Amino acid sequence: IRMMDIAASKDHIVQLLDVIIEGPLCYILMEPCEKTLLQVLDMQTELTERTLCPLWRQMFEALSVLHQACVAHRDIKPDNFLCTRRTTSYSSSSSSSPATWS
Repeated sequence: IRMMDIAASKDHIVQLLDVIIEGPLCYILMEPCEKTLLQVLDMQTELTERTLCPLWRQMFEALSVLHQACVAHRDIKPDNFLCTRRTTSYSSSSSSSPATWS
C-alpha cells in the first residue's frame, strides 16, 4: 500500500483513492479503469508509429516511476496496463495521444 501511495501521485499511474482495513481484510479503492491497453489497441483502426509512440512513451514513463520506487513489474504486457478516462487519451495527461475511445 505504501508503494501504491508513493507511485499513485505520479502521471501515468492509477490513483489510489482509499484503503479500508476491516479486521483481517484490506480493501484498496482505486480510480476506475474501464479498459486495458490491449482493449484500447484492439479498438484502434490503425496502428502506426504515430499512434503507438505516445502509448509506448507513457508505458515506459509508468515503468520508470515503478523502478524509481524499487518495484519490478514481472509481467509487462498490454493487458496489464490499465486505462482511465482522465483525459481524452487513454490514460495520459497528454492530449496528443491518438488512442481514444468513446
